[in-house]
Amino acid sequence: MKALIISILLLFSLAASAQDKNSYRFAQTYVGYKASYLNHFGSQTVAPHLNQNLTIGGLHFWGKADFYVTFPVGLSTLGKESNYSYTEGVQTGGRWIPFGLSNKSPRLYLGAHWNNPSINSDAGAYYSQAGLGLETGIVLVVKKSWSVELGAHYTVANSFDYFTFRTASENVQIPNVGFDFGVKKYFDFTRSLEKESSQKFLAETYVEMKDKKHLNAWELAAGPSSSIPLTELGYLQGIDWLPNKPLIAINPDLSLGFYFHKPDMVVRAAYRPITKFTSGHDLAVQFKENRVPVKKVKKIIISSSSQTVSTDNF
Repeated sequence: MKALIISILLLFSLAASAQDKNSYRFAQTYVGYKASYLNHFGSQTVAPHLNQNLTIGGLHFWGKADFYVTFPVGLSTLGKESNYSYTEGVQTGGRWIPFGLSNKSPRLYLGAHWNNPSINSDAGAYYSQAGLGLETGIVLVVKKSWSVELGAHYTVANSFDYFTFRTASENVQIPNVGFDFGVKKYFDFTRSLEKESSQKFLAETYVEMKDKKHLNAWELAAGPSSSIPLTELGYLQGIDWLPNKPLIAINPDLSLGFYFHKPDMVVRAAYRPITKFTSGHDLAVQFKENRVPVKKVKKIIISSSSQTVSTDNF
């Protein structure tokens, strides 16, 4: 947690001092692939694993900050046979690149991520827990819009009390160190807007929309959402051989919002039907709930230039 707070403070410091940067080059979107060799240094219960991940993220502060989320898409057990299957789950994190990305030499990155290490066996339950990972490595830009990276990460929470039977458990040591290789492809959707022709088009469009009173607008969105349990459920505490937290749930997310131009603010309401599930040793438990969150997003100017950052108020 301290590492995350320090990273955020450093990023805001970079933003405030970068007055000469063009806001149209402030951020880039990317998609990528990451392979991680996972092992435990010390007493070991789970065999080494190779995790493969899809990475989606964005560079910010002109190549000095990287915020991302990874999704596991492949899993292989390496070496000796193991009674357990392991994955680090979805990772959400941030990196600080002190000297910015470059195609001239590899650049150091330091970061931290929240992950969801999970194990299961053939007969037992699927156990998962929230964890913190610390990471470092080097990244090099190749062919302008691609990068390759080599790194390593350490998972802080690296053991489970796992019920092998309904009445017997053992402490399972999961991989705590990973060695990473990644490739990313970058997309810059705003750089072309700095051209004079683009600026003229935007100015004309703004005047037209203002005359027609179309600056305020409705928005409708739909897509997948993830529900990550952070607290234990009282119902499950009486069932020793099942984890007290259900598994991460993937559910539909429908939202309706309205954008207010003058305060530069969006008010949005969503509907999320959520189903949570856990099972093990011939017992399955399912929970269903409906959520209707309401969110306000307001942009705040953080420097004398046109840079902005969004803050969520719930």
